[in-house]
Amino acid sequence: MTDVPGACAVELGDTPLLLLPGRVAFREGDRTLFVADLHVGKAATFRSHGVSVPPGTTGETLDRLADLVAATGSRRVVILGDLLHAAEGRHPRTEARLAAWRAVHVDLRVDLIRGNHDHTAGDPDVTLGIDVHDAPHLDGDLTLFHQPPSAHAHPWLAGHVHPAVRLAGAGRQRLTIPCFHLTAGGMVLPAFGAFTGLATVRIAPGDRVFAIAGEAVVEAAVGLRTSAEDPESGR
Repeated sequence: MTDVPGACAVELGDTPLLLLPGRVAFREGDRTLFVADLHVGKAATFRSHGVSVPPGTTGETLDRLADLVAATGSRRVVILGDLLHAAEGRHPRTEARLAAWRAVHVDLRVDLIRGNHDHTAGDPDVTLGIDVHDAPHLDGDLTLFHQPPSAHAHPWLAGHVHPAVRLAGAGRQRLTIPCFHLTAGGMVLPAFGAFTGLATVRIAPGDRVFAIAGEAVVEAAVGLRTSAEDPESGR
């Protein structure tokens, strides 16, 4: 079994997955890494509209993904939507950084499930060798989405929501951190991108929440919430 510090093992239907503190899920059987919501080019999009934001977020995002591919020995990466943030963010420097990452990982199979931002930003350049699919997309025993379905017959993985959980500590301390949200039907992955917001998840009876607490994924004991907060999830 792949030994990744801080990982948490779960089962989604009949599929075992490792939830990693790097905000990804790993299917060891075929060495596939699932990741959601990179939002490459988001900072460049903001700058194109005159908003001053720091550079380097695309490089940080891709470097973290490269580290996770190496740590898990992944042979395949599946992006559950929103690889690219917007057409305005397809700056030459952003495109070059993405191409350089792909050149280093030329033997890595990469699949993209189109998300709402991908539909407006456009598909990645064909030279990147990324296979693009519309949702729902059947992948082994799992069905892949970008936006979580209201109901589906088979276990599913999705992104889009940028899920987070609010934890309470002593002295009225409150901390909102990204999480994996496991429901009766499937699981929503946390947003991976370096420049993305958080949305507190709506928790139903029977749901499980796995919080990313520093360098570990831990199951959180949380009370029920009746609504979700979405300050700026980047959706």
